[in-house]
Amino acid sequence: SNCIPGQDCQSCKVACRPGFDSYGGPTGNTRRCESKDVNGLLAGVFPDIPVCLPFEPAPKCPTPMTAEKWSRQGKAAFKGLAPLASLKSFGCEGCPSASSGGEVCCRMSCADGYEHQSGDGQPVPVACVEQEDRGSHLVEGFCSSLSEKECLETREWVDEEKTAWEPCCFVDGEGCTRKGSEHITIRSLKSKVVAQSGGLKCAPSRKASWGEMPTCKAICKNRFMSLGKPLFGLDEHEVKQCSGCEAGGPGKYEAMRKLQANQLPNPKGIATKSAFAEGDEFTVSEVHHDYESEEPWIWGKLKDGNGWIPLTSLSTGKDSARKIDGEEAGCHCKASCDRANRFEPRAGEVEGARACRLNYRTNEASFDDEPLCGKTCAPPSDNEGTRHVSAECGQCIAGDPGCKCEVTCADGSKPRVYQASSLYTCDLHGEFEGLPDCAPQCTKPQDQGGFLDTSKCAKSCFASTDAASSDCDCQLQCKSKAAPIAGGPAGKYRCELIPGSSTTPASSKWVPQDPRKKDFGVPICIPNFEIVVVNAEDKKPLD
Repeated sequence: SNCIPGQDCQSCKVACRPGFDSYGGPTGNTRRCESKDVNGLLAGVFPDIPVCLPFEPAPKCPTPMTAEKWSRQGKAAFKGLAPLASLKSFGCEGCPSASSGGEVCCRMSCADGYEHQSGDGQPVPVACVEQEDRGSHLVEGFCSSLSEKECLETREWVDEEKTAWEPCCFVDGEGCTRKGSEHITIRSLKSKVVAQSGGLKCAPSRKASWGEMPTCKAICKNRFMSLGKPLFGLDEHEVKQCSGCEAGGPGKYEAMRKLQANQLPNPKGIATKSAFAEGDEFTVSEVHHDYESEEPWIWGKLKDGNGWIPLTSLSTGKDSARKIDGEEAGCHCKASCDRANRFEPRAGEVEGARACRLNYRTNEASFDDEPLCGKTCAPPSDNEGTRHVSAECGQCIAGDPGCKCEVTCADGSKPRVYQASSLYTCDLHGEFEGLPDCAPQCTKPQDQGGFLDTSKCAKSCFASTDAASSDCDCQLQCKSKAAPIAGGPAGKYRCELIPGSSTTPASSKWVPQDPRKKDFGVPICIPNFEIVVVNAEDKKPLD
């Protein structure tokens, strides 16, 4: 009262109560009484007063976007794409910042399948820390004409020297303006009730973020070793290098479609000269997860410095390039067959570098499958020239049903037991089983015109290398009207094997069964001679 129009009224002061902040209206506490035409009459009136609302509360940290939280938001199919997929959180939802006086309520540890890079692996406290430079997270600009979304992300300088700024505020029905704008008044907001119920929204000048979190990495378990030994047939020296490899990250990649590099890790960035066709390989020195863009991607920085390549869509989990080698990140993992011990890859199997990859669906790291190896089989023996072994037998791998090894009896030899097939496979131990037992045969000796008795000799016998293994006997002697003149002695004979080689077939012959008797062949018999002395004149025998 008692205020003169056109002058400051020192006795009239308007200020917000303690705990409340002033929004809009004339600045300063002292009010000025102004003249105003009211229905043709000048009247003294006070301008509208500012809006008083509670001070901006201490900020809270966002709920950690772990794989579990990501799943609850309907993205369960891609747990591994969560911003904090490497962590598990405990009690971290709604945690106030330390500036509000609240206790540290959040604890974090590594997610399943991830390894701590320090500490004992137990959950550790993580503080919610308020950002010291208030408003630095807001976009600088002019508040007027901004959409509501843009308005609540922007601040405006109030002087040319940029020494002071105010957040932009959105007034329902009015639009976006500065916090201290004269357009924000009780009258413009219709009533205190409207203002306090949401008619006024301002960009938050305070922001909090999580302090130091555990450092966790998705490390592939060395699936190529078991109980300290390499899996069957793998090269031990190589697979020992497969421990401690991290999934994703720097390394060599293969393009799965046509790719274009950008100057910045952003789908709307300017293209560089680097482009790759499907199947091309390139090396990435750094990986960046861009969650802020409308089209979020995992980007890889080309080692040659010619831009960034999109690797994986964070929206769909679809790869545009796949990691094939982790050498760039210190992972020297290779999986090849142990050739020093005659192991070879089975048909269609690929040896060489193995990349550690993260399965986005399960959030688990694993290596590519190991190659299936089989032991190279030593070719079957020709068994002293009794068998013919095909060249393909030297190319067979243990357990491979595609082995085309053919083994038959050599010329002059026959199988002791009938064989239904001449094709053989090599078992898992590298051995050929069921090979034919071949040997040459000795046929019954000629009876030399009826003077050699062969009645106690079989028609044929398989040859053997010693008397103990002989499967038949043959008794030979001259008949009573004949006498041996050469060859071996009368008695028992056996069929002797004369060893050959892969180029000279084995042969056989009859030899005395008694090794003490010399081998001169079978007895040679001629009929007995009768000498008769006759008279020269009459040709009659002499007495």
